[in-house]
Amino acid sequence: RVVLGAFLGLGLATALLFIQRMRSREVMELVTYTQENVAGLDISSPVRYRGVAVGRVSNLQVEPGGRTIEIDFELFTDRLTSVGANVTNLQELARAGVLERLRAQVVGNPVTGEAYLFLDMPENPPPPMTLGFTPSRPYIPSMPTPISELRDRLPEVLERVEATLQVLREIVA
Repeated sequence: RVVLGAFLGLGLATALLFIQRMRSREVMELVTYTQENVAGLDISSPVRYRGVAVGRVSNLQVEPGGRTIEIDFELFTDRLTSVGANVTNLQELARAGVLERLRAQVVGNPVTGEAYLFLDMPENPPPPMTLGFTPSRPYIPSMPTPISELRDRLPEVLERVEATLQVLREIVA
């Protein structure tokens, strides 16, 4: 019983240490907004920069209009430092709203159903969505997923297919 009690005590102390470390970890608080499906994304979902875990989602909420999802997230400054980022410079740029090329995207795993927030700096980033308000913390614009881009372009593609079929019908006639 004494050994079991010692193991339980050690396990509890270790768990408390990790919980305290997570609570006291210095973070950069950021926000993004999307009108896309965020299925699989939840509080504590990872935030990855080009695949490297650098933070976590801290809150999700639907804006009052019902179309826009607010995704609050934290970047761990110690993790950013360990992957070579200049945290002081990033914090200054974030406060000034000058992280112009950085974009956020919700990436889901169709097998597990889980998702994460993906951060990247594309060569030609899409323009930020128009917000009817000023975000309360540094804002990283979202970028569409490949599936949403396909869904958005599908009517145009179908229209072209229909026009091509009409030309073919006329040639055959």
